Amino acid sequence: MENASVKTNYQLVNVNELSLGKYQRTVKIQKVKSMAKSFDKTLLGTITVSKREGQLFVIDGQHRVVLARIKRLKELMALVYEGLSYEEEAEYFNKLNGANGEKLRLSKAEIFNASIESKENTSLEIKNIVEEFGFKISPASGTNSIAAINTVEKIHKKYGVHHLHNTLRLLKGTWNGETYSLNNLMINGVSEFLIIYSSEIDFNLKTFTSQLSKVDPKIIVRESKSDTSTDNTAVRMMNTLLKYYNKNLRNKRLENKHFAA
Repeated sequence: MENASVKTNYQLVNVNELSLGKYQRTVKIQKVKSMAKSFDKTLLGTITVSKREGQLFVIDGQHRVVLARIKRLKELMALVYEGLSYEEEAEYFNKLNGANGEKLRLSKAEIFNASIESKENTSLEIKNIVEEFGFKISPASGTNSIAAINTVEKIHKKYGVHHLHNTLRLLKGTWNGETYSLNNLMINGVSEFLIIYSSEIDFNLKTFTSQLSKVDPKIIVRESKSDTSTDNTAVRMMNTLLKYYNKNLRNKRLENKHFAA
């Protein structure tokens, strides 16, 4: 983030005038309560703030801001940036809190969300594909919720947007967003299955969907984890997928092409 028009200064800011951007993480109330038990005003340090459109937005230090409000403090010392756009705020937040930043406490979903707010192209592309099928990127697993954003990003990087689209389309069409169908093992396994068997599976993937939709994704994940034939987790998942794909099929059964993958 380089912007010659940006100015910085240290100043006391009114706690009640501070706002949060959408890129911010969810406040962990238990963390704030823990901080409150050992509260020491001298250890609050300096928060980082952006002054934009006449308002003050917290870039770093939101838990301290919540704590200050609980303790009825009127002011906090802040490093104030003036001249940042909203996108630059989100980018700076990501740099402070992301994988290569000063802090390592954010979930991957929160880092991804900050990338979206900073309008990073790859993240926006992934978000559009995910939402096309009614899924959402989330810190926690659940129906139609993808917590395995690392896996999704790796698929996008390795095989491209078209393959990621096909993978998520197949997952949606087969299990309709069931929690275990969006497990990282399942997403990666289905992606690799598509790569290896693309020439043998019919274009609409009807056989895969009709065969695998009969099986609870939780069972597939459990069986793949108990497979002792290899240490390769993708191959374990493909072993299980192939088993149920071929079950009771008389025609168009698949030969195992993946075991040495």
